[in-house]
Amino acid sequence: MVSNMPRAAFNQMRYAFSHKLEISSHYVITHRLAVLSGVVPIWIDCCRNSCIAYTGDYKDDERCPVCSEDRFKGNTQQPRRTFCYIPLIPRLQNFFANPKSLKELLY
Repeated sequence: MVSNMPRAAFNQMRYAFSHKLEISSHYVITHRLAVLSGVVPIWIDCCRNSCIAYTGDYKDDERCPVCSEDRFKGNTQQPRRTFCYIPLIPRLQNFFANPKSLKELLY
């Protein structure tokens, strides 16, 4: 599930191919992958315009310091945009667990 496909396009694809195969929602696929792989993704709030991630110095901010967009939707604590971060150690472990990748890494 690593791509730049917007969620709306993903949902359109699910609808367009629903007569041929059943494609689970993005949420279901992400959670199945987490369970099967043992890798737990970290969801991080980010600016609607991708200016910043609300981590480090920005973790408590409610507005983007670059473009002044609100962090949350309306009066809720639901972020307007998030991205999925997969920690480095599990990614490296997966590279070394795959024999083909290991051969390429050792080349």
